[in-house]
Amino acid sequence: MSRTPTDFDKAPVDAVEGVETDPRWKLVERVAASPAFQRSKRVRDFLLFISERALLRPELPIREPEIRKAVFGRSADPNDPEDTLVRVQASQLRKRLLAYFATEGADEPMIIEVPKGTYTPMFKERRRELPVEPASAAVIGGSAPRPSRTALAATAAAFALLLALAVGLLFDNLRLRRTHVSDPLHLQPSVERLWRQIFGTGRVYAVLADGNLTTFQDLLKYQLTLPEYQRQRFQGAATEKIADKTTREFAVQLMYREFTGIADTNLARRVVTVNALQGRHTDIVLARYADAGQFRSQNVIVSGSRRANPWLELFEPRLNFRSRFEEDGRRAYLDNMSPAVGEEATYKVVWNHVGYCRVAYLSNLDGNGSVLIVSGSDMTSSDAGSEFITNERWVQTLLTRLDVGPDQPVPHFEVLLRTQLLLGSAPNFDVVAHRIHD
Repeated sequence: MSRTPTDFDKAPVDAVEGVETDPRWKLVERVAASPAFQRSKRVRDFLLFISERALLRPELPIREPEIRKAVFGRSADPNDPEDTLVRVQASQLRKRLLAYFATEGADEPMIIEVPKGTYTPMFKERRRELPVEPASAAVIGGSAPRPSRTALAATAAAFALLLALAVGLLFDNLRLRRTHVSDPLHLQPSVERLWRQIFGTGRVYAVLADGNLTTFQDLLKYQLTLPEYQRQRFQGAATEKIADKTTREFAVQLMYREFTGIADTNLARRVVTVNALQGRHTDIVLARYADAGQFRSQNVIVSGSRRANPWLELFEPRLNFRSRFEEDGRRAYLDNMSPAVGEEATYKVVWNHVGYCRVAYLSNLDGNGSVLIVSGSDMTSSDAGSEFITNERWVQTLLTRLDVGPDQPVPHFEVLLRTQLLLGSAPNFDVVAHRIHD
């Protein structure tokens, strides 16, 4: 593993060599090579660093400034309270470790835990549940013990979760039937053509909106810049912008949790399906953990509004329809930088009534890959964008508007959709305007 040396890198050579044959290190390598960790370089490097440190120098506790410097290349200043990167990534690491040992690592005889409040990993023998003995005749003949309140609560919670999932799947199925989505096992010609040209055979990163960020910024009454978001400057921003202590603490705790909306999840499902049918690999990344290099040299799909996905800031200057948000009154607009005949100079979002979605196909920052933007002002508008880019009828409409013949390449484009917001119904939208960027 390649990383920045620290003051603790003083282990003798034989100790370093001993790690390579240590069964605990072998376990770490298997975990780091799993798909969940391969999708997040930050979390993988975090795991490798703290595991190596713990095995080489178990007598020394692992401190946050050390991780900040060695893994993320940040300042090791222990007095920097607003840099929450290490804590956020530690939370991610704990979740991925739990997921690994519950799924593909279910047969591992040893597990890895990183207890809260510490960054030192613990290697534990897996506890196997003893088989349950059949009930005795006395129990069968008598009354069964009453379940505890905790057991009842757990059962109720599990039932509620299953019920919510079932209802969600039911509504999703009904919505898909209403929208006449194409057979998911077959791509129709226009969709096949468009996606093949945009992404070829390359890997695609789908960077989904950070759902909690919108609420966080509403509490701040301030929109984070992309550099502030990259630094995950949540604690510092809350301290500066929120006077009330209770609200401030709630805002910070909110950003320790990860959430993306149903519309973004729906887009991810469609993207994975199309890419799989065309032989492409898809990486799903929450905006908070995206890397600037992905937008420079990779194929990327960006979902959500600028307010929920600050990475759109990289591409706003190249778009004709640019987002604008006014904190006072929470008013959102799409400014038309070069209005054509019959177009408006500004399109105003009317919450719960009228929304907009930008669908744009551009080159990445280095010009050697593609970026597809599906940026809706709300959930229904984002769903409209997903439908527009994956539905055969709508893709045909797009190609007609772009005046692209059967043998012509699809140019870089931008389309503005207007959505009528009807709760619980399929997206009802129309094309307001389009631009050809080539």
